[in-house]
Amino acid sequence: MTGIEVDTAMKWLNVSRSYVYRMIRNDELKAVSKKPLLINPNSIIKKISHTYPEVTRNCWNVLAYSVKQDATAK
Repeated sequence: MTGIEVDTAMKWLNVSRSYVYRMIRNDELKAVSKKPLLINPNSIIKKISHTYPEVTRNCWNVLAYSVKQDATAK
């Protein structure tokens, strides 16, 4: 499975570890694996696009490519 590690998600979203876990619990982010915990890169892109719609609209391809480059295969 391919996903984003919690530490990487923290950096992309500029939030704390506990807030990443809260977003997973609240279905704002989707986990693709429980052990190790990996987050679906598309859910991170979606969260960023909801927070910064103008930026995402202008830089969608770069954002999507960059986030997916940080995904790890486990």
